[in-house]
Amino acid sequence: MDIDAAINALKEKIGKSTYSMEGSRDFSDGTCDCSGAVYYGLRKAGCSDFGYIPSTETLHEYLVQNGITLKAEN
Repeated sequence: MDIDAAINALKEKIGKSTYSMEGSRDFSDGTCDCSGAVYYGLRKAGCSDFGYIPSTETLHEYLVQNGITLKAEN
């Protein structure tokens, strides 16, 4: 995973998108939500395709599938 690629991809979206849980959630229509932004960045970093944009409920499974480990239980 290329974390710099994720950061750079997300930096490019600053000021060019609107928060929305109703839109695409992945910037494709100019909207995103938190989970969609994380997923977008990780895809740009080389992480796998989950088949759909994960939500807060499913993001943990996606992160584990891509070898990302839990650092804190909140």
